[in-house]
Amino acid sequence: MNNRNVYMHGFVCDDAALFLDTHPDCPHARRLYQENAAQYNQARKQYAAAGKPLFRTDAVSDLGWSWTDEPWPWEGGNC
Repeated sequence: MNNRNVYMHGFVCDDAALFLDTHPDCPHARRLYQENAAQYNQARKQYAAAGKPLFRTDAVSDLGWSWTDEPWPWEGGNC
């Protein structure tokens, strides 16, 4: 599982949200935001389930913090 979908859907959400700030009544932008927000959340959960949390709330397990279990990207780990 790579993080490309997380970045892609997150970017679309950010871009659509900026557009909606100035065009709040645009149904196309609102639909684009909602669809990509759902896909972003799904991609983020899948990425976290693969053992690569993006947020602190995704990293907690019964055994402690899981993000310290693998090498960091600058140590040769996957990002």
